[in-house]
Amino acid sequence: MTEEESISEMTAILEQYGFTVERIPARRDVRRPDVAVRLGDELYLVEQKSKGDDPDERARDSEALQNTKIIDRAKPLRPRGVLSGILEDALEQIEAHPDAANAFKIVWMTVWGVWRDANALSLTKGVYGLRHVFDVDDHGGEMQDCYYLGFSDFERFSEIDAVVIMDGESLRILVNEFSPRYQRFVQSQFAERFRQAVRDPREHVAAGNAYSLRGWDGDHRDIRAGLDELASRLGVRRMETMDMSEFHVVANLDRFLADSHGNDTAE
Repeated sequence: MTEEESISEMTAILEQYGFTVERIPARRDVRRPDVAVRLGDELYLVEQKSKGDDPDERARDSEALQNTKIIDRAKPLRPRGVLSGILEDALEQIEAHPDAANAFKIVWMTVWGVWRDANALSLTKGVYGLRHVFDVDDHGGEMQDCYYLGFSDFERFSEIDAVVIMDGESLRILVNEFSPRYQRFVQSQFAERFRQAVRDPREHVAAGNAYSLRGWDGDHRDIRAGLDELASRLGVRRMETMDMSEFHVVANLDRFLADSHGNDTAE
């Protein structure tokens, strides 16, 4: 998917929900966000970024499939630095706009390709410092999300009001509670019109469906220290975390068909 295709898809969605979308012309001498979005007296500056499959990885897979029938790949579902860099670049573009001080600032991420789900989850984990945790003594319990257990891009880039993730099938709006406009944003037309897609950590925690270490001044590089802090707050002996991976299997159908052709028997 090209950048132009991603921007066109984003524009169509926003216009469908009643927003006016103005494309901001690119200039060589200064950086700008992609679009200015308006509804009533609300202004949203939106920079669209996309993340697809690594072309080098796909080339390696294609080469490997020349010599085998099937290969499998795993991608850890954890924050990745390349996605943090994308957010930093997007914010720089948004803040270069002359109306940035009076606007909501949104980064719209289009993820596509084989690993779109993995990239969407890694982005979510990165912006929230999110990890799945569990009480080691609660053998029947389920894992819960814990916000700000690791480094949070939202805490680092507090001027971003929200990150929108579009994966071709679903849309998610990740709200930044560190933004100075947090209360205004959750009551904005943008949040209201996409209400079912909004993820607000404060609501998530208040509903009892997640934990939060917001405000913890410990070393976020030390996950063990964060887990011990969480256990202390919850009054339990020990909390643990578990990283997951997403797996994909890729098959060379030509080789499968060639090998099986000689084994076909007539009825």
